[in-house]
Amino acid sequence: MLGEGSQGKVALCNYADEADKLFAVKVFSHSIEKEDTKERAVRLGHLQNELNILDHLSHSDDKASQQSQFLVKKHFSVRTQDQTAVALDYCSGGELFMFMEAKRKQRKMLTITETQFYASNVLMGLEHLHKKGVVYKDLKPENILIGDDGYAKLTDFGLSYFSSQASSSSNQ
Repeated sequence: MLGEGSQGKVALCNYADEADKLFAVKVFSHSIEKEDTKERAVRLGHLQNELNILDHLSHSDDKASQQSQFLVKKHFSVRTQDQTAVALDYCSGGELFMFMEAKRKQRKMLTITETQFYASNVLMGLEHLHKKGVVYKDLKPENILIGDDGYAKLTDFGLSYFSSQASSSSNQ
Protein backbone atom coordinates (compact mmCIF):
# COMPACT_ATOMS: atom_id res chain seq x y z
CA MET A 1 0.00 0.00 0.00
CA LEU A 2 1.47 3.35 -1.05
CA GLY A 3 -1.08 5.51 0.70
CA GLU A 4 -4.63 6.25 1.63
CA GLY A 5 -6.68 9.39 1.25
CA SER A 6 -10.23 10.59 1.65
CA GLN A 7 -11.10 9.34 -1.85
CA GLY A 8 -9.55 5.87 -1.63
CA LYS A 9 -6.36 3.85 -1.45
CA VAL A 10 -3.25 3.76 -3.62
CA ALA A 11 -1.44 0.46 -4.20
CA LEU A 12 1.75 -0.43 -6.05
CA CYS A 13 1.01 -2.87 -8.89
CA ASN A 14 2.58 -4.24 -12.02
CA TYR A 15 1.04 -5.20 -15.34
CA ALA A 16 1.07 -8.95 -16.08
CA ASP A 17 2.58 -8.47 -19.56
CA GLU A 18 5.25 -6.07 -18.30
CA ALA A 19 6.35 -7.32 -14.88
CA ASP A 20 9.06 -4.65 -14.64
CA LYS A 21 6.60 -1.78 -15.25
CA LEU A 22 5.14 -0.46 -11.98
CA PHE A 23 1.96 1.56 -11.58
CA ALA A 24 0.36 3.44 -8.72
CA VAL A 25 -3.23 2.23 -8.76
CA LYS A 26 -5.78 4.50 -7.09
CA VAL A 27 -8.84 2.55 -5.99
CA PHE A 28 -11.99 4.59 -5.39
CA SER A 29 -14.96 3.02 -3.63
CA HIS A 30 -18.31 4.10 -5.05
CA SER A 31 -19.90 4.11 -1.61
CA ILE A 32 -18.40 4.82 1.80
CA GLU A 33 -19.98 3.90 5.12
CA LYS A 34 -21.70 6.81 6.90
CA GLU A 35 -21.65 8.94 3.75
CA ASP A 36 -24.80 10.83 2.84
CA THR A 37 -26.13 11.09 -0.72
CA LYS A 38 -24.84 14.63 -1.28
CA GLU A 39 -21.30 13.78 -0.08
CA ARG A 40 -21.28 10.71 -2.31
CA ALA A 41 -22.41 12.73 -5.33
CA VAL A 42 -19.67 15.33 -4.76
CA ARG A 43 -16.98 12.66 -4.28
CA LEU A 44 -18.03 10.70 -7.37
CA GLY A 45 -18.19 13.98 -9.30
CA HIS A 46 -14.56 14.66 -8.37
CA LEU A 47 -13.63 11.14 -9.48
CA GLN A 48 -15.37 11.53 -12.84
CA ASN A 49 -13.82 14.97 -13.25
CA GLU A 50 -10.33 13.58 -12.58
CA LEU A 51 -10.86 10.78 -15.10
CA ASN A 52 -12.11 13.24 -17.74
CA ILE A 53 -9.10 15.51 -17.25
CA LEU A 54 -6.60 12.64 -17.26
CA ASP A 55 -8.17 11.33 -20.48
CA HIS A 56 -8.04 14.82 -22.01
CA LEU A 57 -4.37 15.20 -21.08
CA SER A 58 -3.33 11.79 -22.42
CA HIS A 59 -5.14 12.00 -25.78
CA SER A 60 -3.65 14.34 -28.34
CA ASP A 61 -3.94 14.66 -32.08
CA ASP A 62 -0.79 16.65 -32.64
CA LYS A 63 2.79 16.30 -31.45
CA ALA A 64 2.78 19.75 -29.81
CA SER A 65 0.17 18.71 -27.26
CA GLN A 66 1.80 15.50 -26.05
CA GLN A 67 1.62 14.51 -22.39
CA SER A 68 3.90 16.60 -20.19
CA GLN A 69 6.63 14.90 -18.17
CA PHE A 70 5.56 17.19 -15.31
CA LEU A 71 2.11 15.61 -14.95
CA VAL A 72 1.25 12.14 -13.70
CA LYS A 73 -0.01 10.08 -16.62
CA LYS A 74 -3.05 7.79 -16.62
CA HIS A 75 -2.30 4.44 -18.25
CA PHE A 76 -5.71 2.78 -17.95
CA SER A 77 -8.74 2.49 -15.69
CA VAL A 78 -11.20 -0.23 -14.74
CA ARG A 79 -14.68 0.34 -13.36
CA THR A 80 -16.88 -2.17 -11.56
CA GLN A 81 -20.22 -1.65 -9.85
CA ASP A 82 -18.48 -0.95 -6.52
CA GLN A 83 -15.10 0.55 -7.42
CA THR A 84 -13.03 2.40 -9.97
CA ALA A 85 -9.30 1.68 -10.26
CA VAL A 86 -6.98 4.03 -12.13
CA ALA A 87 -3.42 3.03 -13.07
CA LEU A 88 -1.10 6.05 -12.95
CA ASP A 89 2.64 6.61 -13.23
CA TYR A 90 4.42 5.22 -10.19
CA CYS A 91 6.66 7.95 -8.79
CA SER A 92 9.28 6.24 -6.66
CA GLY A 93 10.38 9.48 -5.01
CA GLY A 94 7.00 9.87 -3.31
CA GLU A 95 5.39 13.15 -2.33
CA LEU A 96 7.37 16.38 -2.28
CA PHE A 97 5.75 16.92 1.14
CA MET A 98 7.38 13.75 2.54
CA PHE A 99 10.73 14.70 0.98
CA MET A 100 10.52 18.10 2.69
CA GLU A 101 9.46 16.48 5.99
CA ALA A 102 12.43 14.09 5.88
CA LYS A 103 14.75 17.06 5.39
CA ARG A 104 13.05 18.96 8.23
CA LYS A 105 13.55 16.00 10.60
CA GLN A 106 17.27 16.17 9.77
CA ARG A 107 17.12 19.90 10.56
CA LYS A 108 17.68 20.71 6.90
CA MET A 109 15.71 22.56 4.25
CA LEU A 110 15.46 22.31 0.50
CA THR A 111 18.47 24.02 -1.01
CA ILE A 112 17.96 27.01 -3.29
CA THR A 113 18.85 24.79 -6.26
CA GLU A 114 16.31 22.11 -5.24
CA THR A 115 13.64 24.75 -4.66
CA GLN A 116 14.26 26.34 -8.06
CA PHE A 117 14.28 22.93 -9.76
CA TYR A 118 11.00 21.72 -8.25
CA ALA A 119 9.34 25.13 -8.68
CA SER A 120 10.28 25.18 -12.37
CA ASN A 121 8.93 21.62 -12.80
CA VAL A 122 5.63 22.65 -11.21
CA LEU A 123 5.42 25.79 -13.36
CA MET A 124 6.03 23.75 -16.52
CA GLY A 125 3.28 21.33 -15.47
CA LEU A 126 0.91 24.25 -14.83
CA GLU A 127 1.84 25.79 -18.18
CA HIS A 128 0.99 22.53 -19.95
CA LEU A 129 -2.35 22.35 -18.14
CA HIS A 130 -3.09 25.95 -19.11
CA LYS A 131 -2.33 25.20 -22.78
CA LYS A 132 -4.71 22.23 -22.60
CA GLY A 133 -7.45 24.39 -21.05
CA VAL A 134 -7.27 22.89 -17.56
CA VAL A 135 -7.36 24.90 -14.32
CA TYR A 136 -5.54 23.09 -11.48
CA LYS A 137 -7.03 23.92 -8.07
CA ASP A 138 -5.21 21.71 -5.57
CA LEU A 139 -1.58 22.80 -5.59
CA LYS A 140 0.18 21.62 -2.42
CA PRO A 141 3.32 19.57 -1.68
CA GLU A 142 1.19 16.44 -1.11
CA ASN A 143 0.03 16.63 -4.75
CA ILE A 144 3.52 16.94 -6.21
CA LEU A 145 5.23 13.59 -6.74
CA ILE A 146 8.90 12.94 -7.48
CA GLY A 147 9.24 10.63 -10.47
CA ASP A 148 11.84 7.97 -11.13
CA ASP A 149 13.70 10.56 -13.23
CA GLY A 150 13.84 13.00 -10.28
CA TYR A 151 11.40 15.46 -11.84
CA ALA A 152 8.32 16.75 -10.02
CA LYS A 153 4.91 15.75 -11.39
CA LEU A 154 1.51 17.20 -10.52
CA THR A 155 -1.15 14.70 -9.47
CA ASP A 156 -4.72 14.66 -8.14
CA PHE A 157 -6.92 16.43 -10.68
CA GLY A 158 -10.23 15.88 -8.85
CA LEU A 159 -10.75 19.59 -8.11
CA SER A 160 -9.46 20.75 -11.49
CA TYR A 161 -11.76 21.89 -14.26
CA PHE A 162 -11.70 22.90 -17.90
CA SER A 163 -11.36 26.67 -18.36
CA SER A 164 -14.38 26.58 -20.70
CA GLN A 165 -16.46 25.45 -17.69
CA ALA A 166 -15.43 28.57 -15.79
CA SER A 167 -16.35 30.94 -18.61
CA SER A 168 -19.69 29.22 -19.29
CA SER A 169 -20.68 29.18 -15.61
CA SER A 170 -19.71 32.85 -15.16
CA ASN A 171 -21.99 33.82 -18.07
CA GLN A 172 -25.06 32.41 -16.32
